[in-house]
Amino acid sequence: MDSAAISPDGKYLAFCSKGKLFVQVIRSGEKRSLAMPEGFYPAQVAWFPDGTKLLLSRFENRWIQENSQATHRTVSSLWSLSILGGDPQKILEHACHASVSPDGSLVAFNRFNPERQTFEIWLAGANGAGPHRIRAPSEPGQADWGPIWSPNGQRLFYVRVFDTTHSIESCDLAGEKVTTIFSFSSTLGLSSLCRAPDGRLLFPLAEKGPRHVEIFNLWEIKVDAATGRPLSEARRLTQWSGFSFVNAGNMSITADGKQLALLRMNAQADVYVAELEPGGKAIKTPRRLTLEESDDMVWDWTADSRAVLFQSNRNGNGELFKQDITQTDAEPVVTSPEEESHPSLSPDRAFILYLVSEKPGPTATRLMRVPVGGGPSERVLTGEKIKNFSCAREANLCVVAEEVAGKQILTTFDPLKGRGEKLPQSDYPDFRRGILSPQGRLIEKIKQGPEGLHIRVRSLTGGTVEEITFKNLTSEYHFQGWSLDGKAIYINDWPYFVLDFTALYAGLDGHIQVLWKRGTSPGHSFDYPIPSPDGRHLAFTVVTFEMNAWMLENF
Repeated sequence: MDSAAISPDGKYLAFCSKGKLFVQVIRSGEKRSLAMPEGFYPAQVAWFPDGTKLLLSRFENRWIQENSQATHRTVSSLWSLSILGGDPQKILEHACHASVSPDGSLVAFNRFNPERQTFEIWLAGANGAGPHRIRAPSEPGQADWGPIWSPNGQRLFYVRVFDTTHSIESCDLAGEKVTTIFSFSSTLGLSSLCRAPDGRLLFPLAEKGPRHVEIFNLWEIKVDAATGRPLSEARRLTQWSGFSFVNAGNMSITADGKQLALLRMNAQADVYVAELEPGGKAIKTPRRLTLEESDDMVWDWTADSRAVLFQSNRNGNGELFKQDITQTDAEPVVTSPEEESHPSLSPDRAFILYLVSEKPGPTATRLMRVPVGGGPSERVLTGEKIKNFSCAREANLCVVAEEVAGKQILTTFDPLKGRGEKLPQSDYPDFRRGILSPQGRLIEKIKQGPEGLHIRVRSLTGGTVEEITFKNLTSEYHFQGWSLDGKAIYINDWPYFVLDFTALYAGLDGHIQVLWKRGTSPGHSFDYPIPSPDGRHLAFTVVTFEMNAWMLENF
């Protein structure tokens, strides 16, 4: 389920799921699908106040020209649809996260400004007439997010987002007389607001739960309808818990304020293993390997291909484990109060290399080694922002990726001697996953566009530079790693809104084959496939999302 909204009279729940739109009778549970034109996939839904029409957001992935180059963007638009039948009617282009005024005459919505990289608040008539901006963030990268209406229709409430600093604010319909209602700090932000008729403003707020995961609970604060000023302290309404990421949002409330609908989502990462078909271009049915209620992410195999090396937060922070693929229990490799990640074998298979940081995040400060047979850990090198590292076993070569002065720098290193020479700058901007093939090949450039996916491959051990264009790969793709023989790369498509997330085997000879596809395999996404050294299995991380609509009454 992607979006849901309760009707003003509390009789129906409209929701989007897997690109389809449904209306369900809440009392009986009976639901029906509303017919959509071919290729029309609604992603967000809200009700008009009369309860007979829906406001839909549609997202389409397109290549557009920005600064003289093709940029892959998700283009949003607003549509209205009668629940009695008919086709959706377009209201506005370049609009999302919209809400309808209490009298049904106006729509408040977000619009993205690509030049300043900000989200602005706009108003328009309910039929799209007279769109005009009323609030624009002052700094690039900021967002005035998710506008909703006061019960009297004279003010808007929204979230001001900048980095990890957030505040709930209110303004009049001219974008003026701004008040700050509540401020907080979060790495995840705030997903939605809801205004109750009795003057309460409801919002989900992220807090640290067990194992350092983010858990959203529902909070409330009393607000003056005329001025938008807070009349009380914020108070928590729910006490949800979970072992992995738990989110709550997409709230809607009935006209009498007695029923609140929201989406509650759980997300968890698990290690999966599948047999590779001959040639390594396809997999058999995957099976889940790690069975703990925790986030587990695979990074490598042991040299004998019998076990995987993975990181897990099952004990409260990032730690390293090893698990035989025929067993259900894991064996600890490195455990400490710090955050360990990225366990990978050294080229000589004598050490497990890994990263250490003081807190969870995208970068680390130390690259460490520990003997495969056990023993004390030792430092290999340090850096302010280590992002990733990779070792090519056949080439006996290791590379570390770091962020220095805002740029990605690649440097060779020796597991025993430390840092080596700096490599020429790669045009591929973000090696968050695999870097080197087992033979020492490196992606030097990836160019994407409507004409296809073009890559340039260079070997760090010598040889010619290869240029390959996949003309039928016209979406946006993320490099995930290399095949065992170094003759193919694994890539994912990952646009903002996609029904059929796919992972591909892309051979350097131009051969393409679907490796994994959402809907035909478990989970929501597929990450970092790693072939076993004997070429018989593929290990990968699957993130599973469970999102369901919940109803709160007498809250």
